[in-house]
Amino acid sequence: MLKKIEYSRLCFLIIPIAVFVFSLIMTGDFFFTLMFTTWLTMAVHYLRHPNENVVILSFLAALFTFLMGREVIYQFTGVCEYLMFDDVSSNRHTFISITIALLFSAFGYSYFKKRDKNMPYRKRLKCQRYNMGGMVNELRVVSKLVFYFTYIFYFIRLIIEIINIRNVGYVESYQNGMGASVPWIVDKLQIFCPAAFFVFLATFPKKREARLPIILYLVYNVGTLLTGQRFPVMAAAFFVLIYFSIRNRCGEVWLKKKYVIILVICAPFVLIGLYVFDSIRTGKGFQLNGLFSGVTDFFSMQGSSINPIKYGYHLRDIIPDRAYGISSIMSNILNQGGSGNTLEYAYNGHSFAAIMTCFVYGEDMYLAGHGIGTSYIAELYHDLSYIGIAAGSFLYGYVMDKINQIHYSKPIKSTFFMLMVSPLLFAPRGEFDGIIGVAFRRGTLVAVIMIAVAAKVLHITNGFEFVRHILLSIKKNQQSIDVNGD
Repeated sequence: MLKKIEYSRLCFLIIPIAVFVFSLIMTGDFFFTLMFTTWLTMAVHYLRHPNENVVILSFLAALFTFLMGREVIYQFTGVCEYLMFDDVSSNRHTFISITIALLFSAFGYSYFKKRDKNMPYRKRLKCQRYNMGGMVNELRVVSKLVFYFTYIFYFIRLIIEIINIRNVGYVESYQNGMGASVPWIVDKLQIFCPAAFFVFLATFPKKREARLPIILYLVYNVGTLLTGQRFPVMAAAFFVLIYFSIRNRCGEVWLKKKYVIILVICAPFVLIGLYVFDSIRTGKGFQLNGLFSGVTDFFSMQGSSINPIKYGYHLRDIIPDRAYGISSIMSNILNQGGSGNTLEYAYNGHSFAAIMTCFVYGEDMYLAGHGIGTSYIAELYHDLSYIGIAAGSFLYGYVMDKINQIHYSKPIKSTFFMLMVSPLLFAPRGEFDGIIGVAFRRGTLVAVIMIAVAAKVLHITNGFEFVRHILLSIKKNQQSIDVNGD
C-alpha cells in the first residue's frame, strides 16, 4: 500500500515536469506553458479522487473548453481556422490571468475543504439528523408537486422560445429578447419549476423517487438545443454527474463505474455532435476528417471566450470606468439590465459583453444581435486588476467546496448552492457574479420561500396525518362498498 502511494506521488511529480519541458520546447512560450502545466497538474491531482473532487474537476473541464482548448491546439499545431487575436502582450496577460485564476481557485477550494474535514463530528451529525427529520418530508412532497405542476409552463415557455427563434433566427433573437411573446401567467409560473426541482433534490430523496424529475429535467435541457443553445444541456449533464457523485459518497450507489466508462467512451462523439450542431446553428459549413479532427474542431470553435480577456486588456484604456463584475446582480436582482441589444445598455450598463462587442465588432453588429461574449476573468481584471482575479477565484473555490458538501447542509441552503452550479460552470465565458445573480434572482427567491412556507404550514398543522386519515377513510369506504356489493 505504501509503495502504491509513493508511486502515485512520484507520478504526480514527474508528469507536470515532463509536460512543462515538452510544452516549453514545442511552443517556446513560457507563460502559455505555465498556464497549461498548472491546469494539467490540478486535473491530475484531483483525478486521484474524482468522486470527492467532482465539482472542481467539472469546473476545470469547463475552463479548458471555453478558454484554453483553442489556444492549446493553436500552440501545439499552429493550425486554427478561427480568428486568433495574436497580440504578444495581450497573450501574455491572458496566460498569466488564467494561471492566477487556476491557482487561487485551487487555494480556496483546498483551504475550505481542509476546514470542512476538521468540522466537529457533532455538527455533521446534527445536519444529517435534520435531513432525516425536521420538515424535510414536507419539503420533499411540496417541492415535487410544485415541480410537476409548473413543469408544464416551463416546457410551454421553451416551445414558445423555439417557435420564436425559428421565425426570426438565432442571432436576430438577441435584438429584442422574447419576453413579450410569452404569456404573463406562463412566464411567472415557469420560474417555480427549476427552484422546486433543486429544493426537491436538496431533500435527498430515494433514487426511485428522484428518477422521473431528473429525466424531465434532462429532457427539457436537451430541448434547449432547438433554441440554438448548447450550454444548458452540458450544464445539466455536469449537474447530474455532480449530484450522483455526492449521493455516492452518502453510501448509496447512484453512479456505477460502468456508466462512467460509457460516458468517457461517448464523450468524443458528443463533442463532435456539438461541433456539427454549432455549425448548423450559425449556418456555416463543416467537414469532418476523422474523430481527432472533430474533437479539435469542437475545442477550436468553443474557445472563443478567451478573446474577451485579450481584447479587454488590449482596449483597457478606452473601456468605460464602470463595474462589470456586478452585471448579473444588476439585471437579475435589481432589474436594471434592460431587454435586447441597445446602445444605452451597452455604454451605460454593466455588461462587459455588450461594451466589448461595440468596440470589437462595431455598433451595427451589436444591434444586429451579434456578441463577443465575456469571461469572469476579463471582468475581474477590469474592475480590480490581478488582485480581483485572485480574490474572485478564491471565492469560486469556496463555492465549489460548499457545493461538494451539500449533504452536510440543510435543504434550503443546499438548494441555493445547487442553483450556483450552472453559472459557476458558465463563468469562464459568462459573468463573474452569475453565482449570485442567477441563484438569488427575485423569482427564484419567491419560489423557494413559498415552497418553504407551504412545507412549514404542513409540518405545524400535521397536514400529512390529515391527508393520511382521509385516504384511509376512502379506502375503508371502498372496502365496505366492495363487501356489500359481493
